[in-house]
Amino acid sequence: MRKSARAILITKENKLLLMKRTKPDEVYYVTIGGGIDEGETAEQALIRELKEESGSIIGPPTFAFYYEDLERQNSADFFICHEIRRCQPTGTEWTKWNTPNNQYELVEISCEELKKLPLKPDKIKEKIINIFQKNMHKKPIFYLVCGFLGAGKTTYSQKLAQEKKAIHLNPDEWCITLFDKTEYEKNWNECFSKTIALLWEKAEEYAKQGKSVIFDMGFWTKKSRKEACQKAIALGYSPIIHYIFAPDEVLKKRISQRSGTIADYNLKHFDELKMQFEEPTPEEVFVKIGK
Repeated sequence: MRKSARAILITKENKLLLMKRTKPDEVYYVTIGGGIDEGETAEQALIRELKEESGSIIGPPTFAFYYEDLERQNSADFFICHEIRRCQPTGTEWTKWNTPNNQYELVEISCEELKKLPLKPDKIKEKIINIFQKNMHKKPIFYLVCGFLGAGKTTYSQKLAQEKKAIHLNPDEWCITLFDKTEYEKNWNECFSKTIALLWEKAEEYAKQGKSVIFDMGFWTKKSRKEACQKAIALGYSPIIHYIFAPDEVLKKRISQRSGTIADYNLKHFDELKMQFEEPTPEEVFVKIGK
């Protein structure tokens, strides 16, 4: 049985992004997605197919339901996805298969329009509509800014906050405000943990107000990013990872220009600390900033 992963893909405008198929004898619509290749998880296949078919960059997908068609010998995992931005699609739908007699077209459809359109397979149409209606309201975005020491996370986050009209939450800035510098440098772990707990409380408040936030914290490990995304979803956000990258020589130069015992320690133990940093993997869904 051929397995696939498909998206209930909600755009920023609260529309459902579908693929319109036009053939000589019929016109119909399908959700975006495709087959799961050997060695892929359903989530990995979904992310790949979205990039190929629609160029969509999404927040972490949420499993919606499983569909099986015994007659056609295929099945699909359906996921709720919120589109963050859209790039140029790269799939063969556009480079090879799109012909006058076999047309592909991306269309954004409202809920009312969807009720009147031929969506395949027809058996799941009502379920898709119900899920769409429940999830179509815009969620505030949780920008999880990830990167190593000196990558430029805070500079980027401040600029992003202005562009997106989002709230910038930076633990270092809050630590300096909440604690004396001597206490902060002497008991960094304790001060940092208390600050993070406070910032999550602030994030919860902003979520209730429908405000997007930029959590500028580094998030060095895959586990920390996964936990943060799960927590953000539970608060009502749509999370997206922004990975800020810079070469090691740039990182070291920037750290060397900082003052204080923490900066001195970071520079002295740079290689040891860098080994603890885990770059985001494709399955995490992230936007990379820098080369």
